[in-house]
Amino acid sequence: MSYVLAIDIGTSGIRAAVFDQKARLISESFTVKKLKFKSLPSGECSLNPSEILSKTEEIIDETLAKANEYEISAVGVSCFWHSLLGIGQNGKPTTDLILWNDTRSQNRVETLKRNFNESKIHNLTGARFHCSFWPAKLLWLREEQTQVFNKTAKWLSLPDLLMKTFCGEIATSISMASGTGIFDIRSIEWAKELLEFLELSEDKLPEIAGQESGFYLRKNYTSRWRNLEKAKWITAIGDGVANNLGLNCTDESKAVLMIGSSGALRVLFTGEPPQETPKGLWCYRLDEKRIAVGGALSDGGLLQNWIKENLRVQKMDFLKPDSHKLVFLPFLAGERSTGYSFSSGTIFGLRTTSTASDILQASLEAVAYRFAAIFDQIQQLFNIQQIIANGKVLWESKIWTQIISDVLGANIRLSYQKEASLRGAATFALENLGYSASSEKPRAKLITFNPENHEIYKLSRKRHERLYEILTEFDKLI
Repeated sequence: MSYVLAIDIGTSGIRAAVFDQKARLISESFTVKKLKFKSLPSGECSLNPSEILSKTEEIIDETLAKANEYEISAVGVSCFWHSLLGIGQNGKPTTDLILWNDTRSQNRVETLKRNFNESKIHNLTGARFHCSFWPAKLLWLREEQTQVFNKTAKWLSLPDLLMKTFCGEIATSISMASGTGIFDIRSIEWAKELLEFLELSEDKLPEIAGQESGFYLRKNYTSRWRNLEKAKWITAIGDGVANNLGLNCTDESKAVLMIGSSGALRVLFTGEPPQETPKGLWCYRLDEKRIAVGGALSDGGLLQNWIKENLRVQKMDFLKPDSHKLVFLPFLAGERSTGYSFSSGTIFGLRTTSTASDILQASLEAVAYRFAAIFDQIQQLFNIQQIIANGKVLWESKIWTQIISDVLGANIRLSYQKEASLRGAATFALENLGYSASSEKPRAKLITFNPENHEIYKLSRKRHERLYEILTEFDKLI
């Protein structure tokens, strides 16, 4: 039997485990390490590259120590999309790892919009102009950190740095490249007109490796990790598509709704990119044959934690829907889908009778309204028959899952598949070896929507959307 090591790197932590050839997790091998990113009032959100490299090495050490009797045939990696860092000619980082929620390049978005037809670029790359993507980040670095920009030899995503460190190769996957916003999702190559505008040559970016590509550890690591000596290291895939893979949701009839630190609603399918991607959605790739379409929210579990910590509320006294009459725009970490506009959040309607519990309830309902806006646009492309929800936040808060179901007016299957993105990384590695993961459906709870609540939420969602429209221009002045 073949075994694979899977690694999943999220914003708040790294997880790793060994899986068998049916993508079943070897439970005693599971290991987790927490990460703490730097978040500053300037908008900076970053990780120290040296720290994340050492944490990744440690988690591999510990996982293999727990599973030293298993011979590993491949390593699969899942990682958050949109990260960016530079390295110099000496291979050392010239920048910190800039995360998807870093907003320092916000002002460069308007520059991009003035110089390009955004609809055309959106259809070309699958990404809107936004500070989470590479074009705005690179333009900001070129103009604000010119010395750093000029001495940078290569621009990489986090897993590209891991590949370089562990295997000595500078290569990225189609999946990771497609999440940069600087990649042609149809021709499967870097988008030349954006590179030209950014004054970047293609040799400043990593080589794009195909699905069948694989790399092997450098000698100094094979002596450290003996049971990875013959293992094929597969280029990383985005955690979003890994999540769908791990839940066996890989056709146009199924949408996966996930809440972790952030949130997303996406469809993964075999085929070609849509002729025109709806304005509020993104379109990335898993590989040469599979496409992901969906929307992402910057505020998910991070928003819930922020309210609980700052307002000192741990338990929500949920009353009836919208009973608080608050309108919450949940963009504390900036807005992505569907408007790619807001850089900050808003609470409207506070009274002397408003409580911390009211604000928490309003925030959960507001996130549900943003999911509804994404779902409306997904339904323009697909006939969704099932919505599968996943994520620790939802397992711990059945109320939130019920709110989302009631707002959408659709039943939801809450999957209890643990570590879906980690399993997706294992599944992708197994595919590379020629195996098919088990299609066994994980345990799930059916959440049935309440029609009465849905009608209430339809009205409160209209208030939410109206405030969104009114404040769209005002937010640009902040």
